[in-house]
Amino acid sequence: MEDEWLNAGPLSGIVTALGTASGGWSLIIACDMPYLSGPWLEFLMDRATGSDADVVLPANFNGLEPLCAMYHKRCEGVLRGAFEKGTRKVTEALRALRLDRIEPAEWQAFDASGGLFKNVNSPADYEEAKRRLG
Repeated sequence: MEDEWLNAGPLSGIVTALGTASGGWSLIIACDMPYLSGPWLEFLMDRATGSDADVVLPANFNGLEPLCAMYHKRCEGVLRGAFEKGTRKVTEALRALRLDRIEPAEWQAFDASGGLFKNVNSPADYEEAKRRLG
């Protein structure tokens, strides 16, 4: 399925995904995060199951990681409204929602090196990922 708004950034994709979700929680992850692990994603999904937040997401040393998060269907309207008013930065749109932040002390159990959320944005990053992941 294409995003409702083409080439409009990650918030557009999140709103589109939530709009097509049948209800409950949706796992939203960026396509360029090769170091995410099964155990970490299971932890994230389990955490959401017991949460009354709108979004369950990790907080990295540089801020929130909104592209590796669980979003509840109920936050679609707020995110859509923010997008339609011109907001493009996901973290800005999240300000109106209840967040369950997973702090580094918790997620580092899945990756003590801090690379869990590292993106592949260049050929050098891709080569590094191939080396690390074999």
